[in-house]
Amino acid sequence: MNELQDMEAEKVTILIADDDEGHLILVQDTLRSGGLDNPMLTFRDGQEVLDFLHGVHPRHRFDPDTSHLFVAGYPDAQAGRCPNPEPHQK
Repeated sequence: MNELQDMEAEKVTILIADDDEGHLILVQDTLRSGGLDNPMLTFRDGQEVLDFLHGVHPRHRFDPDTSHLFVAGYPDAQAGRCPNPEPHQK
C-alpha cells in the first residue's frame, strides 16, 4: 500500500466537546446520519480535550499515530447570535 492509500484507509477520530450532554448526542447523531462512521470521543469541555491530547485524560488514551478532528460548541454570543433577542432600548 502506498502513502496515499494509507491516508485514505485511515479513520480520523472525531473529538467532540460540549458541556451539554444533549448537544454531544445531537452532534454524534447528526454526523452518523450524514454517513460518517469514524470513531468519536466525547468530552465535557475543552480542558478535557487538552488533557486527552497531553495523555492525562482518565477515560480516553491518546494515540499520537491517529489523526484527530476537534468539534466544539460555542456560547451563543461567540456563535454570532445575540443571547437577548430583544432590541436594545436607548
